[in-house]
Formats: sequence, structure tokens, C-alpha cells
Amino acid sequence: MQTAALPAEIRAAYDVYGVDPRGVGASSPVRCNDELDLRSYFEYPFDVENQAQADELEATLKEFYVDCVEQNPHWWAIGTRNVVKDFELLRQIVSPTEKFNFIGHSYGTTIAAQYITDFPEQVGRIVLDSPVTPDDGTLKSRLEQTKSLAESRNRIFEICALDPDCSGDSVEEVQQNLLTIRDRILADETEGFVFDQMGGDAFFKAGNGESAYLVMRAIDLLTYWPTEEAYSYFVQIYEDAIKTNWVGGFEFLGLFMDGYEPETLERDNSYEVLTIVNCLDIDDRDLRADSEIAADKEAFEAADPFSTEFSNLFEFEPAPEQEPGCFWSWEAFKDEAIADPPATQETFTNTSGAAVMTIGSKGDNVTPYAWSTEVAESLNSTLITYEGTGHAVLWGTSDCIDDPIINYLLTGISSGNVTCGAK
Repeated sequence: MQTAALPAEIRAAYDVYGVDPRGVGASSPVRCNDELDLRSYFEYPFDVENQAQADELEATLKEFYVDCVEQNPHWWAIGTRNVVKDFELLRQIVSPTEKFNFIGHSYGTTIAAQYITDFPEQVGRIVLDSPVTPDDGTLKSRLEQTKSLAESRNRIFEICALDPDCSGDSVEEVQQNLLTIRDRILADETEGFVFDQMGGDAFFKAGNGESAYLVMRAIDLLTYWPTEEAYSYFVQIYEDAIKTNWVGGFEFLGLFMDGYEPETLERDNSYEVLTIVNCLDIDDRDLRADSEIAADKEAFEAADPFSTEFSNLFEFEPAPEQEPGCFWSWEAFKDEAIADPPATQETFTNTSGAAVMTIGSKGDNVTPYAWSTEVAESLNSTLITYEGTGHAVLWGTSDCIDDPIINYLLTGISSGNVTCGAK
């Protein structure tokens, strides 16, 4: 859950409710097998080098997903459209005479925008912080996010290159050092804390050692934060790995990114829920022709060459999977009792006549700024632009952002478009 402390003025003016949408938290969570999930970081090959490995990986993943379906027979019910209906039902129960007032961060903006689209007559004061644009089924939005993520990583690497206490005098040297860390992990030359946490179980040093996958997941987590704050963590875990072969810092942050409490290795279900919701909201089966796959692969490699190099050790190209793309989309199409995910997500609309406010950060890799402009336009929304970095920047980043939102929530009056300088 994306959380933020609300200003005193808002708490005084509103009764504030936090909601666990269906499938998460206290709302009958959808949950896959915890043990199989943790073991996957150390059991699966980091990259396949022959067809036998590819077939084994596909079979193992299929076993994991089938088990998850069996454990969660109502997994198909957690799509955004159903969540929005839940929110309207809650409004009717909690405050039937009031309009729907809501602050959504990240995926919460999808809930907000879908509510505005589906229940325009009930729209009150709604804020979308770092909005997600509808997926139109094309390459465009995914490439935007890929490019934005690469740029966010490189901003961290650029600070390292200028810091005499950080190894590497250029972005390219920092990237090469990370490739070296990856290779040491795969050669079982590093140490991390998962092996210790699991009582010295040799399995958690086998195969991939401390999974190299967690290096990139850790860096991806850091890109959610303002760049300077992210760098202060990056330089610590990066230097530990280079100078002492300790990759526990990457493990810690990488597992946290995937919903784990690293110190206990207990996890929430955020990863599977997000995946299921995404694959119910749009058909994410991979039905592309071979020529399209090759062209798209080239486009993604150009958008993020470092991630491509980091993740691909071998030149081997496995045979196409039997059901490529998202398992959950395939599963929905197989079951006649489950609605087929749509080929594209409809554009959000605002026919309510009510003022809506959107916030977008130009340095946000998770929900690129281009998405903020698209959503604001489709909802006839005021747009507050933050010229700094970070994801979900409302509350505490800048008074320039917070003050117009506070005024809007208290009065219903929009400030008009605002641009706020980086801090």
C-alpha cells in the first residue's frame, strides 16, 4: 500500500478511511505459495543457455501458477472494475449522502480514474498522484516506462561517477562494475544474508548463489525515490559488493521490492496481486508474430541497453512457449465463467463536470510524466507538474505541490495548472 501522512487541515475536515481493496491485506487476500516463491530466486536459472533449461523453467513456473489457482479459486474477481464497484458500495454504506472524495497514489490513480469514468454522478474531490495511463495494447506506453526507468537508473549512476568515494568514473564504468558483481554472484563468490537467515541451508547458495536478479530489483526500488536519497543507499550496497563481495544490501532491497520483509523473509502478496490485476484489466497474452517480437525486442534493447546486457548472459533463443505472455490472461480465456480480459483498456473520461487534480513528476520512472499529461487531458484535470524526481510526490516533497491540493480538498476550487521546481 502506498501511504502518506495527511496534513492536519485535511484530517480536521474529513473522516479519513483507508481501504484494502479485494485480494490484499485484510480483504481475503489472494496468495501464492510463499516457500515456492522464495526458492525461485535461487532455483531458476538466471538466463537459459539451452532448450532443456528453458523447458524445465517453463514447467516449473506453470506448476507454481497452477498451484496458486488451486489455492485461490476466486483469483479472477480482483480486477480494477470490480474494485471500483466495491468503492462505490462503500460510499453508499459509509456516507450515502456525500460525493466520493479520494486521493489515489500510483495504482490508486487507476482506481480513481476508473471511478470517475464509471460513476461520474458521484464524483467529489479526487486527486491522482503519479497516474497510470490506460494500456492501449501497443508498444508505446511500455517503451515510455522502460526508457524512464533506464533514465532514473542512470541519474543514480551519474552521481556515482562524480563521487570520489564511489567506484567508477563514468556511467559506463559503474554499469561494468554491476556486471562484475553479477558475474561474481553467479560464480558463487559472494555472501549474502538469505543463506544465513535460512540456517545455512546450502540450497540458498546453490545455482544462482544470491540471485543476481535481486541486484536489478534493488536498483529498480531505488528509482521510486528522489535521486539524492536513492543514491545514499545505492553507494553503500554497491561499494559493499565491490570491496567485500557482500551482496546482502542488494538482496535486502530486492526482496523488499517484491513484497518481502527481508529481516524475517515473510512476504505480502503485492507481487501476485499486481500481476493478476494487470492481466485481468487487459489481455496480456503474447500473440505477436515472430517479426513483431523481433522488432519489439530491438526497440526495448535500444530503450534500456544496460538492463538487456545485465539479464542476457547467453545468445541462446529458446523455442516459443506454448502460452507466451501472462499466465493469468490465458487462464481467464480458458474458463468460460471468467470474463475475457479486453484487448485494450478504454480511455478514462470525466463527464461529471467536477474539478479533478493530477500530479506528475518529470523524473518519475514508475509512472512516466507523459502518462500524467495523458490522464490529465482525458479527465479534464488540473495538472501539477513537479520538475524533480520521485514517485508519488504528494505530501512532504514541496509546499508548491501540497498547498494547492490542500486548498482544493477544503474548498473544491482547483488552482489551475502549476509547475513546481525541483528540491
